[in-house]
Parts: sequence; structure tokens; C-alpha cells
Amino acid sequence: MTSPLGKDFREHSQVIASEFLQTIMVVDDLAYFEEGDPTAKHTELLLPGSPRFTDGVMAEEEAESLLTEETAHDSPQSEIGSNLNVTEQELSEDKAHKLNAKKLIGDFAVKGMVCAVIKPADIEVDTLEDKVYPLAKNSDIVVFDWVLGSDISGEKVKELIGKITKSSSEEEKRLRLIVVYTGQLNLVAITKQIKKALKDDQGLKVKNENPYTLVSGSVRIAVYAKGYVTPPRANEELAARVIPIEQMPDKLIGEFTDMTMGLVSNVAVQSFAALRSNTHHILSKFHAGIDAPFLSHRAMLTKPEDAGNLLVYLIGAELTAILDGMEVSKVADEHNGKDIIRAWLDMKERDGHKFATRFPTGSPASVLGDLCKLLRKGVEDDSLHEELKKFKKKPHTKELTKKFADAKASAVDLEHQFAILTSIKSDYRVRPPALLPGSLLKETRQIDKAKKTFYWVCIQPVCDCVRLKERRAFPLLELKVVDDNSNFDLVLPDRSKGYVHVKTIYSPYRSRMEEFDPSADGLQMVRAESKRGGYYFKSARGKCYQWIAELKFEHAQRIVNEYAAKLSRVGLDESEWLRRWAS
Repeated sequence: MTSPLGKDFREHSQVIASEFLQTIMVVDDLAYFEEGDPTAKHTELLLPGSPRFTDGVMAEEEAESLLTEETAHDSPQSEIGSNLNVTEQELSEDKAHKLNAKKLIGDFAVKGMVCAVIKPADIEVDTLEDKVYPLAKNSDIVVFDWVLGSDISGEKVKELIGKITKSSSEEEKRLRLIVVYTGQLNLVAITKQIKKALKDDQGLKVKNENPYTLVSGSVRIAVYAKGYVTPPRANEELAARVIPIEQMPDKLIGEFTDMTMGLVSNVAVQSFAALRSNTHHILSKFHAGIDAPFLSHRAMLTKPEDAGNLLVYLIGAELTAILDGMEVSKVADEHNGKDIIRAWLDMKERDGHKFATRFPTGSPASVLGDLCKLLRKGVEDDSLHEELKKFKKKPHTKELTKKFADAKASAVDLEHQFAILTSIKSDYRVRPPALLPGSLLKETRQIDKAKKTFYWVCIQPVCDCVRLKERRAFPLLELKVVDDNSNFDLVLPDRSKGYVHVKTIYSPYRSRMEEFDPSADGLQMVRAESKRGGYYFKSARGKCYQWIAELKFEHAQRIVNEYAAKLSRVGLDESEWLRRWAS
């Protein structure tokens, strides 16, 4: 029997998601904010006559006479009233498209989230992007009605979703949840229309997670029906997509959870939730009163322009202190008395992972316990099941990742992604990169009528990379490309080749000194130029190096230390017997 921990992992992930989420934007032209149900309609209309007033007050007798006269016989007014009778079906259809914004805002507020509702008038629909795009950039979740004004075919919504998806996937590279919440019943057709618009109009790759959900890069698009929509009784799948307004907050949190649920991703989401909740605490430390000592510090520096770097370091240290203090890493281990690793294993088993076939330790009932012990104690532990002890020797060659990964995933690609995440800086820069210690470069040369590719890493000390007033030589170490079965110490991202395994060559005679001129931007550094969709450095002798990435400081420093150790070797002519005993 499957343990309930699998359900616990999703609930655990949903709590983390709800702590992170802060802003929801809803666009619906039939949103209402008043108390009660505005869909209630009068089925009869009485038009009053022209009353006469005496000293500003209608005479009581005349008022009664007027009322009796208007209701005593069939008049043109009563015929008008009879024409306003509506059927229950018409009332139901109208009600299905309404959105109780007041309740939705209140329900999100109880959860600590801000929900903004935009109710465009018909005349505003054509220019709706002027309001939607700026707000969407700061919204965690975006919700659209399918029908806006007279646009009953959803053309405007497809346009808005398309542009938001394209910018989120390609330009901003941000995680985004978009939801269509509609009074229409043809949800599958709507999903197909959105998919076609994303592919044809925006040129995006889109796949279906299910008939009502699309995924394009980092964007998830889900389609739901409003609570008063009545699906056919026999269609249980469609009925499950009908969500009453009071259930929408939990449903949206659940959809976001489906995007972020995982051991590593939960730590990331929890980290940003912790930073968000402590933002004002951080700001209170960096108050305006310390401007004076900062300026004094700046004035006393040999290079005052470097003062800002200290502030970046201090703010980064505060962020790290918050994550350490809040113990966010525990959400991927043990949290609130729950064994999260066991819960993850159980969830995967419930989803069809079949760990017993991947790790044949015995019965399916015992394999999860054996795996949990492996993950808790490590491959070196002697008390592991015999089947798991084989990972003790060279575990990196035993496809351990493949056994934990989803069947459709490429375990090798996942290993590459994780290796790069741990060793290479993420690129959030707003200007072309500078040549610094740890800069990873690619050189393409023509040798014997064939193009050869070489990779290099810059090991120039950072103090010698800045404040340049003239041409300067930079030491570069070769990174030799090796095959998948050879030892390597770095994985490089290469847009033309995917991932490349390289081995750092520390031999001084294989290194290179390349001269570069400082860039003309006045920043006294060697800065790359942006061209052909990449960044390139041009040396003084005309060689072109493409910037690939930049190593994290610790990894760059390790290479420098290894190279320095090679340079400082002492060659001795001594007793071979003594040398061998020493080794």
C-alpha cells in the first residue's frame, strides 16, 4: 500500500508556494465589487406618470390615484414591462460570466496576498495592454476572462497571453502562471486556440500537459470555467475544471505548486519567501543615516569608484544571513516533523516511478525505506542493503541520477545543469561582460582547412583587470576538450554543442599570454562587444575570443591556486629510494 507521505509532499510544497505568492492580477470586464448578486433582474417594469406637487410634496391622494391608474389597465408601459421578462436559462448564462471581485480579493487577502482586478470598459479593451503589461511584470499569477467586451472570440486575450508568454520565456526568463477563467464551456477549444496563437503568432514551442493546460518554456497556462457554468453531466473531466469563486485562491496556489514542486525548487521558493518577508528588516539596516560613514569610506579609498562594490557585498551577506537563519534548506530534508525525502520518494512511487525495478532490493514495500537510508547515510555506509552497496565504489559512474530521474528526462543533461549551477555564475548582467578571473572563452581557428575549437580560462588577478589605462597581457589557461569517458573538471555550456567536458591544463608551457586594449567606454576594463548574438573579445593581435560564461569565485580561485602550485614545484636531484618512500 502506498504511504500517505506522497500526498504530504504536495501539501508541503503548496504551503511553501502560498508563503511565496504575493500578487495576483485579474482582468475581467464583468467583475463586480458591490454586495449581493448583480445578476438578479426585475422581470416587470412600471413606468411612473408625471406627478403633480403641492408645495414641493406630492399630494397623497394624487399619488394613490396615479398608482391605481398605472396598474388598473393594460397600458403601453405595461407592454414594455412584459417584454423585459427573461428566462431562467438567460439569467443562468449571464450569471456564468460574472466575477465576484469583492469576494476574490477578500479570499486572497485572508491568505496574505494582494489581488488586483482590472475591469475594462468596452472602449478600453483595444488599449488594455497599456495597463496589463506593466502590472503583469510584477504579478506572480495573471488571470484573464476569455470574453472581453465585444470580443467574444478571445482575440485580445490570445494577443495578451502571447506577448506575456514570449517575454517571460525569452526575454525575462521568469516563471509565470497564466490562467483563463471563463464563462464559456468550450475549454478544450480555447486551449487549442491559445496553443495555435503561441506557435503561429509568437513562434514559441508549446506542449500540452493535459487537454486544458499548456507549457511553453517557463510559462504555464491553465484554462478553467467559472463556477456557474453547467457542464454536461456525463463529462466528469470537464466538470472538474469548473471552479467556484471561493475555490479559486486554492486552485491557483495548486497550479503554481505544480510548477515549483520539488526538493531543490522548494528550497528556492522558500528562500525567496523568506527574503520577501524580511525585506523591510533589511532596509531598516541600510538606512540613510549611514550615508555619512559610507561617503567617508569612499573618500579615503585610493579608487573611490570601488566603494559601491562593498555595498553589494554587504547586502549579499545580509541575504545569506537570512537564508541561514531561517534554515530554508530544511524544507528539502526534515520540516515540521515530516521526513521530506521519504515523502518525495513516496510521491514519485505513487506517480509510477517503480523504484523496486530500478533498485531491486526486495519487495516494493521495503525499497523506499532502503532508499531513504541510502539518502540519509550516504553511499559509504556499511549497513546499506547489499544491492545498494555497489554504489560505494565510483558512484558517479553507476547512473544513480538516472535511477532517481523521471523516465522521459535525460539524466546526463540534468547532471550537466546541476554541475553548471554549482560552478558557473548565472548571467543577469545588463551590459557586455568584462574580462575577469574565471572568464571562460572560446576560440575558433582554421587549421588545415578545418575549423578547430579551443577553450580558455582567464586567471588574471582581479586587481590587474581593472583601472587599465593601456594595453595589458592576460594569462589564459587551456581547457582541453575530453570525451565522456575521460576525467574532466568542468562542464561548459556551449550554444552550438550543448555541453562540453573539459580538463584544465596547468602546464605553464600550454598557457598563453594575450594582450588586450581597454574598451573605449571609459570604465578602464577590457569589455566584450555584442555581435552575432554573443559577446566577443578582440585581442591586440586580432584574435577573437567568444565569452561563454564566468566561473564562480571559489572555482576560479581553485584553478589559480593549482596553477601557482605547479609553478612553485621544486626539482631535486636526490636519492630515488628516499623520493619513493616520501611519496
